[in-house]
Amino acid sequence: MWFYQSHPSNKKDAIVLMLNPGSLSGSGDKIKTDTTLRILREIFQNTGYNPYILNLFDLSTPKPKDLFSRWTDRDSSSDLFKYADLSRFSCVMYAYGNYERTSIHRDDIKQRILEWRQHLQSISTLNLKTNASGTPMHPMSIQIRKLKPLFREQIAKGPIKRT
Repeated sequence: MWFYQSHPSNKKDAIVLMLNPGSLSGSGDKIKTDTTLRILREIFQNTGYNPYILNLFDLSTPKPKDLFSRWTDRDSSSDLFKYADLSRFSCVMYAYGNYERTSIHRDDIKQRILEWRQHLQSISTLNLKTNASGTPMHPMSIQIRKLKPLFREQIAKGPIKRT
């Protein structure tokens, strides 16, 4: 599951890896009004990078609890990584939140995060503020904590470390 948001002033592309960006589910008719995607549009504006949102799993549902209730459906039988051409991406932003520590499916989530990080290891990571637990912040946390200006500034600086 992916979604690309292009900004006229941005020339490079960044992967944003999330857990269950819900508006990417179904017909996609809620994409324009999705709060999480709006926050990403705002923090990437005038940074030089266009966000390319990827889901940790194939299945995306309107709410995380829906994903967790359909956990056995989370992946299709296809190889998730074989379709990702990484050559166009300048950096990665991890934005999957704290689910690897709080979900009943934390071991599966940790395993998938590890798989994605290994797959994306050739791409530099944006150096961004994290949760107190050390996990990447979800865009909603960025907004709630009033950190959008800080994240915009950090993204504009570009990547400074490897995944």
